[in-house]
Amino acid sequence: MGRIAEIHVSSQTGSDCEAVAEIVVNDRGFAGDAHEGARRCQVSLRAIDPSCTASPFGADYENLLTEGIDLSRVGLLDKIRVGEVILEAAEILHPASGGPAGAFGVYCRVLHGGLIRLNDEAEHIPRLLRVKIITLSDRAFSGQYEDRGGPKIRERLETFFHSRPWRVSIQTMILPDEQEMLIQELENAQLDGVDAVFTTGGTGVGPRDVTPEAVLALADKTIPGLMEYIRVKYGEKHPAALLSRSIAAVAGKTLIFTLPGSVGAVEDYMAELIKTFEHLIYMINDIDAHPAPVSSLS
Repeated sequence: MGRIAEIHVSSQTGSDCEAVAEIVVNDRGFAGDAHEGARRCQVSLRAIDPSCTASPFGADYENLLTEGIDLSRVGLLDKIRVGEVILEAAEILHPASGGPAGAFGVYCRVLHGGLIRLNDEAEHIPRLLRVKIITLSDRAFSGQYEDRGGPKIRERLETFFHSRPWRVSIQTMILPDEQEMLIQELENAQLDGVDAVFTTGGTGVGPRDVTPEAVLALADKTIPGLMEYIRVKYGEKHPAALLSRSIAAVAGKTLIFTLPGSVGAVEDYMAELIKTFEHLIYMINDIDAHPAPVSSLS
């Protein structure tokens, strides 16, 4: 927890900012501010730091100065809550190497408006990324076969998230190769706001392989290049890899990746999918995935 140390507004663009005791925040930013609605990210923040006198935004202007929150630990999609106001970090401005902590700036978009007053408590809420792993296998579902694909996906994801600022919640389940059951689980994931679903199994050409059909029944968009590249890359050495019908898709704001059932194939697919996973999370949340350093904006 921290607090709001200063609130700044500007009567016109290019003019000096004025410190105020309170401000109304709406979906366009600060009500009455010259920058209201002019930017994709409506509210800017910087932490107070006596060693940092320069603004990270290229001018002496930030909407909010905070105290007690380490903005260097704020990641994209994290939230800052001030009373009923909820801001979401949409761009992080990093200082040049060796720069002071106070040079970290955060551009936010407004998720919920309200009134912000001087000295209001401010809370940093790290993003919780929700992932569901679904194994499709008649034998694994009936207990005749040990599921190894699902645990391997989980292992690779946990390694990936260990070096990321997000918290992660991973749910796992096993289903028989039943198209309608999978469709229901995918619908539930989308409605529950799950960020990504990874399935393993059911991507071949056998009579019970129905995973791609279930996903396509819900998909708003597909991402064909990912799976095409993986099939070609690994199919050069293992021609059977070309027989997989794995797909990547988007349903609402939920990413869906269908992987083959073998552990070896899961290893190969995850090695490639991880490379673009973070970028895809940003894209479906309408986030600029390449924040600029502060030094380039001064």
